[in-house]
Amino acid sequence: MNNLFPRKIKDYVSHISRHNILSLSRIDKVRHLDTLPETQLKEMKQQGAKKPINYAAEHSKFYKKLL
Repeated sequence: MNNLFPRKIKDYVSHISRHNILSLSRIDKVRHLDTLPETQLKEMKQQGAKKPINYAAEHSKFYKKLL
């Protein structure tokens, strides 16, 4: 009986990860990103890097003075 229990859990986890809405949407996003040209991916990376910098500049006294 101990041999069946881990297998059931493993199958359940595998099933949930394959059929989870969040996982599926992330997989779709990765597939979409895989089709983009390198220049567009580079631009997206740059925009993603700017977000935390802009946030810090708007919400931190230290970075407001620095920038």
